[in-house]
Amino acid sequence: MMRIHRLIASLLLSLILVLMIPSGESTQLDHSILVPNCGTGSSNLTANLTQVSPGSSGTIIFSCGPASSAIIVVHPGMALPNFSLPPGYSSLTISPSPICASGIKLTSGSRIAFDTGPGTPPTGNYNYCASYSNAPETGLASFKVTWSK
Repeated sequence: MMRIHRLIASLLLSLILVLMIPSGESTQLDHSILVPNCGTGSSNLTANLTQVSPGSSGTIIFSCGPASSAIIVVHPGMALPNFSLPPGYSSLTISPSPICASGIKLTSGSRIAFDTGPGTPPTGNYNYCASYSNAPETGLASFKVTWSK
């Protein structure tokens, strides 16, 4: 029988969102482009899986729970994700789909233009989708995603 390991990431993926102030003048009170949906500052997200088997592959959806997405892109603009995926994870995307059917692949240090023209991702609600392959015996480690302007 294959040992089942607790999926550490279910409680440990933390999301830190740095408010992004767009350049130029604005009369709106809320200047942030991307905001956390689980609260402000550092917030723990909920994973759809609580265990993975060593050597297995799949996708983990991180959200604020069954009824809420992880982040909301509220205004058009540029956002810069920064993260480092631990061993076992193969990619990180954000998806408007609650089942990660489609998504925007995140590359740490590469800006994403939201709703700035044809072909750019729209403003709206997104969850994180972390793909993993050949899950390590020790389980999947935690990681953080920070966003900046």
